Amino acid sequence: SEGQGNLTNREHIDILKQQADSLVRYLLFADEAEFPKKGLPGDRPYADDFLAGKRPDKKGRSLRDLNLKDRMFEYRCSYMIYSDLFQSLPPVFKNHVYRRLGEALEPATGGRDYAFLSNAERTAIREILRDTLTDLPAGW
Repeated sequence: SEGQGNLTNREHIDILKQQADSLVRYLLFADEAEFPKKGLPGDRPYADDFLAGKRPDKKGRSLRDLNLKDRMFEYRCSYMIYSDLFQSLPPVFKNHVYRRLGEALEPATGGRDYAFLSNAERTAIREILRDTLTDLPAGW
């Protein structure tokens, strides 16, 4: 937009943080539509084909594991985190996303924005990501 070139470094950083926070909300299905009370019927051939692309952690869990009872996925973090598009994000931006994702998944301090995730699910997602992503920041 007009005047965009006049943003200060601080304003650029704030915009970057807002965009990263939005992406974390997307990755964690924060705005997932409510599921039908009876869940969704499964289609075994589709599920098998879908699961063929999974990246399991050391315990055999993956971000592609379907739930279909009260939500789409068993572990609510989008498997799109493995996509070429996500992996090719600028490192500064991607590292901020990883930092915010790590904060959101911290069982003790994840914040009310992610209260829909139980501590057990947060821990499982963290473990899956640690086992399946090679570029997480140190200490993640």
